[in-house]
Amino acid sequence: MKLFVNSVKHVDFHWHKEVEIVYVLQGSIIMYLDQKQYTLHEDDVIVVNSMSVHKIERTNQDNVLLTLQFGPELLNTNAFIFCNSALNNEGDKLRLTSIKQNLAQMVWEINKKTKGYRSYTIGRLQTL
Repeated sequence: MKLFVNSVKHVDFHWHKEVEIVYVLQGSIIMYLDQKQYTLHEDDVIVVNSMSVHKIERTNQDNVLLTLQFGPELLNTNAFIFCNSALNNEGDKLRLTSIKQNLAQMVWEINKKTKGYRSYTIGRLQTL
């Protein structure tokens, strides 16, 4: 499991085994995912599933992203996860709030690195 905060100018098309959750903390990005283009703004969240082809570009704004990458085996399922707040689906607001809160708790625990933090963060991941 990798969790990092970064700024992106350009990340060319690629794919990876890991599932990736991108949370836009500041600014905006353009995400190309599975042959579609999405503009993600501050407070948006998107999930990139395992082996999904994607690309990220900076818009005319600077950006700060919180990115979580983890092996799909941590979910104990081969399910496809659909989460994209750029689509502005009003019914998903409560679910997205929960995702953001769980990500914040994971960042907190990973940075504290207290005893059992890895098990705790995997539990939070299961909650996501």
